[in-house]
Amino acid sequence: MILIYAVRRKLKFCYIVLIPFTVLPDLDKFLGMVGLLHSLVTIIPLCLLLMLLEWTVRKLTNKNTYEYSLIASFYILSHLFLDILDGGPVTLLYPFVKAGIGLSFPATLELGSNPFEFSINNISPQLIYEVPEPSKNYGILSGFGVASAILFLLIISLDKLEKMVAGRYRNEAYNRNL
Repeated sequence: MILIYAVRRKLKFCYIVLIPFTVLPDLDKFLGMVGLLHSLVTIIPLCLLLMLLEWTVRKLTNKNTYEYSLIASFYILSHLFLDILDGGPVTLLYPFVKAGIGLSFPATLELGSNPFEFSINNISPQLIYEVPEPSKNYGILSGFGVASAILFLLIISLDKLEKMVAGRYRNEAYNRNL
């Protein structure tokens, strides 16, 4: 949603209603088939089906747009991308390839005895390639997720504040010209 807001500078109600699509890939864990909904083999046809469904509904109303299905597809695909950045493993070609990929960022800052003595170690991201294992325990919140939500709310709040202040100055200038 941060990216959509940054590009469009507004939030439509439908963008919020479609948020459940961001967690759709994680339903594969409840199905007992870890990787099924993290696979492009499954997700691409699902996104195309969403577009076909929207096209069919919109055709009845004489509106030729794919806005909702594109936003839902963006949410689903961004979930896969963020899971890769979070270490994965994301099984992009499941069921043909059971192993998934992810990235690990092991960089550390090592401080010395004075402020000018330090070193940065393991700066290169590392590719993770492994088969995901089913589990009965999955984390709900992450520090990255909470930080992203706070950043998003902060961006929206500052944008609203900026618009409110700009509107007040326009009103004052208009009143002075009267």
